[in-house]
Amino acid sequence: MDEIQKITSRENARLQHFRKVRDGKVADQIFIEGARLAEETLRTDVSIIDALVSTDFIGRPRSAPIIAEL
Repeated sequence: MDEIQKITSRENARLQHFRKVRDGKVADQIFIEGARLAEETLRTDVSIIDALVSTDFIGRPRSAPIIAEL
């Protein structure tokens, strides 16, 4: 993840893609949600192609190492 960009519209193309992945409409990708699953995924050899974090999550102490690793 190169930089954190704020998504301000429900029509954002990246957000729409995340929804498709979450809903199982993209065959070769999976949606990981939550700090614990993110931490577990980062310990594997799974390729992470994109990440979405809430502003609430960014402010939590647990988020810093996860975001740095992404």
